[in-house]
Amino acid sequence: MEAEQRRRLLEALRGLKKNRPVLRTQGLSQNEFFLLYHMKLRLEQIGEDAVRIGDLQTSTHTSLPAVSQSLGTLEAKGCVVRRADPADRRSVKVTLTEKGLRAIDDALAEAASVLERLEDRFGEENMETLIALMERLSSALDELWEEDAAARRNRPRRSQPL
Repeated sequence: MEAEQRRRLLEALRGLKKNRPVLRTQGLSQNEFFLLYHMKLRLEQIGEDAVRIGDLQTSTHTSLPAVSQSLGTLEAKGCVVRRADPADRRSVKVTLTEKGLRAIDDALAEAASVLERLEDRFGEENMETLIALMERLSSALDELWEEDAAARRNRPRRSQPL
């Protein structure tokens, strides 16, 4: 990749991070939005009223501490309730409250409006191409992250001076 391409790509990635009107929702951070979104999807998928925290961690590709922190904030806002799993007391399950369900439904409606406006500017065919490329980018970045994590795990630790 040429230096100019690297510069443009880094600027585009930076711009995506700071300009996310689709993810700017009333009262929810980006992490909270995606956690509620994935929670709602998972609950619909399994047909139950509660989901395990580990399932949320897996579906959001987020660390367990980050999921727990966001759940704590969402619990304080009245959007979720955490309870010990009666079938496995070591496991915790999370339930969406009515307030949480309204929050994610409202956030998704706002997101849909922004995405429709974006499609108006790009066109349907270009949006499909953009989505496919972004999915490939996300997958490639996930693979690189895993490769780097594996390399870090296999790297011998330097001994610490006493």
